[in-house]
Amino acid sequence: MIHEYFVANLESDKQNMNKAMQEANGFRNKLYALVYTNRCYRLSIFVMGEAKQFYPEEWAEIESLRK
Repeated sequence: MIHEYFVANLESDKQNMNKAMQEANGFRNKLYALVYTNRCYRLSIFVMGEAKQFYPEEWAEIESLRK
């Protein structure tokens, strides 16, 4: 269940981010879209810390998005 939560969260965020980037034109608008994109779940810092500590597979998925 926890794995599915992370999968749904990350997929939703990726889709929203890709959509925002496709719709934005120019550097300033793309930067704005990156910062203010509508993110459905918004993982809290607390949840991120727990993911890192207790769910290494899910944390690896989050880390892969940073690259």
